[in-house]
Amino acid sequence: MASAITRYMSSRGAGNLEEKISSSKEEEVRGDIVGLAPRDVAILILQNLHDPIDLANCSKVSRTWSPLANANALWKEFIEDKGS
Repeated sequence: MASAITRYMSSRGAGNLEEKISSSKEEEVRGDIVGLAPRDVAILILQNLHDPIDLANCSKVSRTWSPLANANALWKEFIEDKGS
C-alpha cells in the first residue's frame, strides 16, 4: 500500500512522503503519517478501514485527524451499506 500512496503523491506533485516526514518536527509528529500526508492521501489511507467504529475512533485521535475521519466520502460507504 505504501508504494501506491507514493505513486499517487508523485502524480499529484506532492513529492516524497518520506522527505516530508523527515523535514517535520519529529518529536511532535513521530509516526503520524496520516496527519502529515496531504488531505487526499490521508483519505485514501482511512478508506482502508472497514468498521465504522474504527473510523469514529480515528476522529478522536487528534485535531488533525478529526476532520479527515469525519469526511463525508468515508462515511458514505457505511451509510450506503446500512441502507441496503
